[in-house]
Amino acid sequence: MTLDRRTLLVTVGAGGVASPIPAPQTARPLSGSTPDASEPLRLTDFMTPEMLADVRSGTLRVDCAPALQAALNVASGRDRSSLQNGRRLLIPAGRYLLAQPVAMEWRNAQKISDDGDMRRLTIEGEGQANTVLFYRGDPTQPAIQIRGFKSGPGQGDGVSLRLSMQGFQLIRDLSTRHRGTGLALNGAALIRFVDMEVSSFDVNIEMVDVLRVYMESVHINGGKIGLRARGGNFSNPNVYKLVHCSISGNLTHGCHVIGGCNISLDSCALEGNGHSSLRGAACVLFEDGPSQGGAAGHLDNCYFENNHVAADVILDWKDEAPGTIKFTACTFQRTSAARAALHHIMLQSQKSAMLAHVDSCAFKSFGDYAPTSKRSAVQVIGPHVTVHWTANLFQNPEEAPTPGR
Repeated sequence: MTLDRRTLLVTVGAGGVASPIPAPQTARPLSGSTPDASEPLRLTDFMTPEMLADVRSGTLRVDCAPALQAALNVASGRDRSSLQNGRRLLIPAGRYLLAQPVAMEWRNAQKISDDGDMRRLTIEGEGQANTVLFYRGDPTQPAIQIRGFKSGPGQGDGVSLRLSMQGFQLIRDLSTRHRGTGLALNGAALIRFVDMEVSSFDVNIEMVDVLRVYMESVHINGGKIGLRARGGNFSNPNVYKLVHCSISGNLTHGCHVIGGCNISLDSCALEGNGHSSLRGAACVLFEDGPSQGGAAGHLDNCYFENNHVAADVILDWKDEAPGTIKFTACTFQRTSAARAALHHIMLQSQKSAMLAHVDSCAFKSFGDYAPTSKRSAVQVIGPHVTVHWTANLFQNPEEAPTPGR
């Protein structure tokens, strides 16, 4: 079967482009046919000569969003039976302009509910240093949006979208930074991100009704909010693991989890978050308690430095579900008087029992920072919080916690 990719290009809504961008009329056909779902697709096979020339030159003048939209449609199995879906989409090294949003929403619109197809989608670049997508489109629409259908009671098992992305950057064009959403993911059972960067949006990554997430070597930088995860009408975040990730330079919150449980940050660096005018900011904010589990999270071997925030980590539980939080082998540092966290850890619960365990962590300072009891390393608010301390280092005694708290 021969597929003419010219018939697959779609028109997506324009908006937010600072200067006119040529709209190519034809797409280069794919050489040969690839009916086998095991064969990967290449974004360049959906691109016009004008698009290809722009990517080769790196001038970012030709919109590649129509090609990416067409490739997503095919990779997700939109034009085949459900049992044939799940293709790998490869994005070769280069600089690609996206002047319009792209989306995979058709399964949500068609209300396909757990028909055994696994709903797979894999997008792979050639490394975050090599494959870069620059978004210059409508800030009211996410740059890339993927939605799965969430069935109701008695309509199946709910969410079964499996999504894997790796090896590329998605960056908001710096002329319009801190506007819109980068990746918007809604309704997924399992997401895997490896070797990626998403930066300079209002919200870099937004996850709603996403159950389980694995991230490794992912950079979430330079936004107002780095990563935000919450429930909608299906489920709260449940079992997230971030390994060796960088969450830096975000103005409000680096990682904001609402009502989640079993959220793990392992060997992550959180630096340069917050802003002098946003004193409610946090590198990591756990809000509303672990409503679907007993453990809110575990921060292990993480590094906090140079954050101008209310606290490096805030637990602000308003939910009545009790739970735990654990810190092991983390380093918290204040580097200067100008950029210093008001507290390193803030634990607040007015309704439910919160049990915190802080083990083998170091609380230090250097440079022109002057230790003071007004900047306690750990602040405990509310009668329901209990903290257990094991083998921690407090360089500044005046900032150490009061015995028994």
